[in-house]
Amino acid sequence: MSNYRFMVEWGGIVDIFDALTASRCYKEAMSTAAAFKILISLTPAQLDHSLVYEFIRCIGVYPVGSLVLLSNEHVGVVWQAKNRDVLHPIVKCFYSLKHKHYIDVTMIDLLKSDVYIERGVSPSSLDIDPSPFY
Repeated sequence: MSNYRFMVEWGGIVDIFDALTASRCYKEAMSTAAAFKILISLTPAQLDHSLVYEFIRCIGVYPVGSLVLLSNEHVGVVWQAKNRDVLHPIVKCFYSLKHKHYIDVTMIDLLKSDVYIERGVSPSSLDIDPSPFY
């Protein structure tokens, strides 16, 4: 694959991912996992299979900035994931789904905790504003 074709293909993957995961006035943001499924469905007919999988590997399952629900029913922002096991980032927790209110901010290192990520969530699905916690 030529450098030009590689850059065009890579740019297309990034553009599609951004369009799927960004909130717009006409649609809610899609979760990272759902966007990954769509990207994979576009291979090999429209997108290069190996580049899509490399993109997914680079982004990670729960990229920094992703909103996640933990097994203790706390919601938080993935704060640090670089050079870590992809399923065990550091999460900045700020909301209790069980009690439906904001909590004191705590940082949880999932490598050192029994708590784990249940799933990614969108702010609109919980009716909360995570922006002050980024």
